[in-house]
Amino acid sequence: MNSWYTYYSALSRRLLDYIKEEKCAALHYLELAKSAPTAPGEKLLLELAKGESEHGIKFSRLYLQIIGEEPILPPACTQVTSSYYQAIEERILAVGTVSHRYGEEFLNAPDMYLRNLFYHTKTEETNNGLRLMLLLRPAALSGSGSPQSQQAEAGKGAAMPS
Repeated sequence: MNSWYTYYSALSRRLLDYIKEEKCAALHYLELAKSAPTAPGEKLLLELAKGESEHGIKFSRLYLQIIGEEPILPPACTQVTSSYYQAIEERILAVGTVSHRYGEEFLNAPDMYLRNLFYHTKTEETNNGLRLMLLLRPAALSGSGSPQSQQAEAGKGAAMPS
């Protein structure tokens, strides 16, 4: 067997895991959106769900190109059982792990198509982790947590220093 066969054979097995993880993450975000305490938080979670779903679709297409068949995945995804904020923290940690994994795939990919796919997916996952951190401080999403709005609140009735 040549190294190409070995690489793509192993990649196809990893893709099944990636597809399942992305689809489960999308479902997880949809569930979290239902319990979001703010409208901007709900909107962000729905955007993240859409992004994760798109990642799963891209990986499914790649799997189809490599194997010639649609991926068959077990339907099991874990339910959100923790509190909203604890679930957000868990997602931040999971996103960090996934981002690292896609970075490794980027470094080991033998062609530019795969490098591009894994680079962009890693970048999007990293950005998702940063955006999730905003949900730990809901005021940051509404603008009331910004330094400017805090100064305005503190300075109501007081003269602003020049």
